[in-house]
Amino acid sequence: MSITKSEAIIWIAISTGEADGEFTEAEIMDAINNTSYSKYFADADNSGINEKIQSKELNEESAVEVLKQLSQAEKIEALAICFGIAVSDEVATSEEKAYLFDIGLKIGIEDWEEVVKKYMEMSA
Repeated sequence: MSITKSEAIIWIAISTGEADGEFTEAEIMDAINNTSYSKYFADADNSGINEKIQSKELNEESAVEVLKQLSQAEKIEALAICFGIAVSDEVATSEEKAYLFDIGLKIGIEDWEEVVKKYMEMSA
């Protein structure tokens, strides 16, 4: 099996929420109410994401490898989804920020201004 774009984005989004040890209700609600996240979640759910997580085929390394292959716009969208989860409980913890910046660097995104701009567009 191969990892899909949707699965990679969902993995990174959930990992962002869990980076500080707790995926809060506010973070979960932000994800559910985000139409981009919901679209990717539905795609990932239909692709058998749970089996890939249980078999450890889907993990941070495999998710990052998929994200590296995306266009710049798709990478920014993925990080904007994650950024929304991090700030949804009104506090982006240092752990969440560190995780996001690390993923951003791994996939070639250093300009967080574009990520925040995309997040603001998605939130409007």
